[in-house]
Amino acid sequence: MTRQEVDSLLEKIQAYRQSFLITKTVIAEWRRVLEPYDSEDVNKKLDEFFKNTEENFGRYPDAYYLTKYLKRHDEKLKVGINYVRCQICQQPVELTEYDKHYDRCSSIEYLCKIAEKYYNRKLNKKELWKLSDKDFEEKYWKVCEELQSGQQSEQQSEQQKYSLENALSTHKGGKPHEFKISNTDISHKMRGVYDD
Repeated sequence: MTRQEVDSLLEKIQAYRQSFLITKTVIAEWRRVLEPYDSEDVNKKLDEFFKNTEENFGRYPDAYYLTKYLKRHDEKLKVGINYVRCQICQQPVELTEYDKHYDRCSSIEYLCKIAEKYYNRKLNKKELWKLSDKDFEEKYWKVCEELQSGQQSEQQSEQQKYSLENALSTHKGGKPHEFKISNTDISHKMRGVYDD
């Protein structure tokens, strides 16, 4: 905080607590204590102090109380960005960007697997990452539509067809459909599981 910011803060305290005495010693001490902190943070803490009338009615705020739990300006500058490792590509990603990254990363993985399985093609993941969000989304949904309508749909299981159909339906604003499994499918898949 600058000297002027500390002086304004002391005047603000005096506006709420008229008997608060401002002397040269008080000014010097408050400047010393508050100097390493950001004015916005300290003023916010002072406002909280005054709003808590139940505990603080008639009490004077203390310079050390106002800085309790606050980070000094230099500490705020040193605070790094938090990273997490993507479960798919194993790359470090900023925590704030993780959901967006994970959506794109999982979609790229899906496209690469589909291209290899049904089209016998290897896609370049780096090139897919370079695409804008809009271009990538267009490409992604185009592949999904081709999968649903093409010969590849014959190679898909009922659950894969259902999942793809639902994804396309909800993407276009429709409602998801209920997936139904017949009893013969269940009994066929479970055969041998409970047999001794």
